[in-house]
Amino acid sequence: MFNASFRHLLTFLGVLAFLLMLGLGLSSFGRRLALGMAAPFAAAWRTAEYAAADVVDWIAPAKARQERHDLEKRLRLAEINAAARDSLAQENAELRKILALPPFPEWRVLVAHVLSRDPTTWNWTFTIGKGHADGVTVGAVVLAGANVIGRVAEVFQRTAVIETIASPGCRFSVAIADTPFTGIIHGAPGQHGHSPPRCLIDFLPREAAEADNRLVITSGLGGWIPPGLPVGVIAPDESGAMITVIGQARAKAFMTPLADFAVTRFVTVVCPVSPKLNP
Repeated sequence: MFNASFRHLLTFLGVLAFLLMLGLGLSSFGRRLALGMAAPFAAAWRTAEYAAADVVDWIAPAKARQERHDLEKRLRLAEINAAARDSLAQENAELRKILALPPFPEWRVLVAHVLSRDPTTWNWTFTIGKGHADGVTVGAVVLAGANVIGRVAEVFQRTAVIETIASPGCRFSVAIADTPFTGIIHGAPGQHGHSPPRCLIDFLPREAAEADNRLVITSGLGGWIPPGLPVGVIAPDESGAMITVIGQARAKAFMTPLADFAVTRFVTVVCPVSPKLNP
């Protein structure tokens, strides 16, 4: 009798506890109460987890850390070596182009390394590692590979400043290949030192508008630049015209240089042996 009553009491208490927990879980107060009771245990668990992670980091083998450091070092070295190989390949390609140049029997030919370029006038000027002591003269034409890239603007004892054909200040006589048509080339107006290289050929005869050839070469007029050196190709203007006649008196055309302005590292300076005229 007593045991049956006790069992009934336990059953009643269990049901009552279940209903109480259910009611608390369904109410916001109950949930807050439950979270408040569990919060200390959750905080203790997170503290133990962080402490365990610190211990693992502290007891990690020194060999593993050293191996990771060595791997990172080898990766950096591999990147440096890859960049160096690309640089050497580019330099070799440029030097092979220089070796393939035709002879200039009446000219002094010098190969020079590009030392520096001004970030503000990147496509307009650069400095080479040859100067007065090496026979460089102001006005001499400068080639990148087989193509004209500019002229010598200033000369110092061991260096010289080159002004490229994209600069408004670099001017000389050019011709449309296989024609008698000549004009004066200079940097196209409205450009700046970081613009894609583009030139303007002015003072062409109006008959040049009928020319089929678009290759532009040096004319050789003036005696300071050998004739026949490739300079660029005639490009259409904003309206699509290749050569524009101005006032029925002369013509002009835009030109895209053939020289590679972006990665040139070696250039060839072609100087007159006995210059007699002003550049």
